[in-house]
Amino acid sequence: MQATTSRRLRWGVIAVLGLVLLGYVGYQIWDRVQRVSRRVETAHDLEDLALAYVRHYDKTKKWPKDPDDLQPHVTRPGALAKLKEGSYVVVWEAYQLEKPAGSPGVILAYEKDAPTQGGVVAYRDATTVELTADEVKARLTEVKK
Repeated sequence: MQATTSRRLRWGVIAVLGLVLLGYVGYQIWDRVQRVSRRVETAHDLEDLALAYVRHYDKTKKWPKDPDDLQPHVTRPGALAKLKEGSYVVVWEAYQLEKPAGSPGVILAYEKDAPTQGGVVAYRDATTVELTADEVKARLTEVKK
């Protein structure tokens, strides 16, 4: 009888540890999915802002100067809201657009913390990439030349 109780206790402990491990792994997966989802949303928002920037320039031949200039061209209202609240930064009046099309590294929009922590940026051709803080700072310095 005592061996059976000991065996049941052992299997009970193993079952509880298994459930704890399963919960931990499940949480890690869920957390990772949430982080990736936020990155994808950020990339889409920044892409939309870059496209709106270029659309404004193509239509008016003037650089956008503020979020109101982008508003008619933005297709993701959340992107404009995050720009206005300061989560995203746009490089206003980026005269570098006049450079030849072979100058792809011109950053038009980025996450506010990208220069200090790294993050997602959108180039003038609306491609988005994740860069380190040093890469962002170097590219932003190029834009300001």
